[in-house]
Amino acid sequence: MKKLFFILFFLTGCNYTGFSEEWKEAFLEECVSDAQEYTSNNQAKAYCNCSLELIMEKYTSDLAASADLILMSEDEVVENFQSCL
Repeated sequence: MKKLFFILFFLTGCNYTGFSEEWKEAFLEECVSDAQEYTSNNQAKAYCNCSLELIMEKYTSDLAASADLILMSEDEVVENFQSCL
């Protein structure tokens, strides 16, 4: 997942604000793929949609979110998105 955010971080422009549809789709695809290792497809989708909502509430852009998410450990991810479990 960190690899995806690293790539997206460099593909977005420095003055960009907001969340592109491409970023949201890529986030959900990668998140669901990772979460399915631990739960069902439906539960993974629900968790990832919830996580995306939290990200969009916390950050002003996909660039800002990517910069922070890249640096998060797995424990930090769980802590930040605990309410989605």
